[in-house]
Amino acid sequence: FVISGEITDHRINYLKQIHKILNRRVKKFDSRKSNFPLMNYNKNASFSIDCPKTKYWDFSSGIRYLTSIKEGSIPILFKKLNDHPLEDICYQLNLNKKDISFLIKNKKKIFNNWKKNYKKYANFAKRENEKINLKN
Repeated sequence: FVISGEITDHRINYLKQIHKILNRRVKKFDSRKSNFPLMNYNKNASFSIDCPKTKYWDFSSGIRYLTSIKEGSIPILFKKLNDHPLEDICYQLNLNKKDISFLIKNKKKIFNNWKKNYKKYANFAKRENEKINLKN
């Protein structure tokens, strides 16, 4: 997993819950704010976690999603806001043991499904760009 974004208590609580669910499958992460990995991509990371900044955060992170994809990670959402088309290519899950265990055990299946969604988005983006080019 890769985590990015501003360090907040809400995000740290999310990460603590994920760590508790994963139990001993991952090394314990250091939740001290000074050591929070900000856009620290790792070639071995399959997923990029996008935790809400606060409990009431209502903004998606399109640039973060694109950066994750560029670096080879699938963006993970815990809350879909329907405010950006890139959300459709993110993998959405709930913060519970069942969903997170499924994610880890089925990485290949999830990746194959994700590629289909990515292709749909790429076609959508191409059509939208062509519309813009026609106007110029």
